[in-house]
Amino acid sequence: MPTPPNWSEAPEFDPARITLRLLRTPHDRAIDLLPTSRRPIGTFTHFHQRRTIPCAGLPDCPLCLAGHPARWHGFIAALLLPHREHVIWQYTAPLAHQIGEYLAQAESLRGSIITAKRIAPYPNARITIWIRPAGNNTAPLPDPPDLPALLCRIWDVPNTNQTPNRITEGHADRFTPQPDSADPRYNPNPNGKERAR
Repeated sequence: MPTPPNWSEAPEFDPARITLRLLRTPHDRAIDLLPTSRRPIGTFTHFHQRRTIPCAGLPDCPLCLAGHPARWHGFIAALLLPHREHVIWQYTAPLAHQIGEYLAQAESLRGSIITAKRIAPYPNARITIWIRPAGNNTAPLPDPPDLPALLCRIWDVPNTNQTPNRITEGHADRFTPQPDSADPRYNPNPNGKERAR
């Protein structure tokens, strides 16, 4: 005899199984993001064999030792408006300074609104952002996800549960964190645009 179903409004929540989409700023429109993260996290990465993988830093990284350029990427958990899909927004190093300046005043990104747009209709064109304070935004926000754990799962690497540093170490000789860095090791494409991925 068949057993009756065990009805519920939702399955039991397992934080270890949460997945969020990794979102880059699209080339054809602006996006509005409502951060659930209080602060961003970031790391140097390599684009190798058609995928992004985290860089272990010198002297341990075989891709650095082989001469592959490393690029810093930042990540913020946010609700993509207007539909409030929870995503991980990925941005490049030139925006880190502007986000840091905002955090020096506001102390948290949570509840602010970030509008991001590429300055030209190309997938790797530079991004500009506008950050507006939370103001009267009283809509409830979900708890911020464990970004390091989610990203490690996406990249299929072990999660070390390391507390993020304020500055990524191990690449001081390879990167100057300025908005329009001319360091060819940061941007190896001589025409000044990031390489297509």
